[in-house]
Amino acid sequence: MNRLFNRTAMTALTALFAVAAADLAASTANAQPYNPGYQPGYAAPVVRRDRDRDRDREREREMRRECKSEPIQSIGGSRLSENGAMNSAINLWRRDVIARFGKEFAEYEVAQKAAPRCYHSDILGKLLKQCTITAVPCRVPPDVLPR
Repeated sequence: MNRLFNRTAMTALTALFAVAAADLAASTANAQPYNPGYQPGYAAPVVRRDRDRDRDREREREMRRECKSEPIQSIGGSRLSENGAMNSAINLWRRDVIARFGKEFAEYEVAQKAAPRCYHSDILGKLLKQCTITAVPCRVPPDVLPR
């Protein structure tokens, strides 16, 4: 009788463990990982950083920017450094844009630019640099300008 009880108890215990394991597996399928601060339905606030604000402002400026249809090309003077040659080309580009479209379109930073081309020029034995820039003049309405 003792053996029969042990077999019956072992069979029932095994079945009980199987049911408990199945229930545990089903209940943990949708469980959250251990997090003492977990609150169902709570959403963390969106953190806005300066770079996000700047990117959003830049997008807004891009959408509101007004551009002319034709590009303006300028060839800067020969200079000792590439930086000086670029500045010379930008200043000449601004002069040409002001003459054709007015002062409000003369910002090179706002224009739609193509890649500048800089090359070496040899004048009287001096190795100098000269740059050519091409850009479509654009303007940003005054209410969108950065402060």
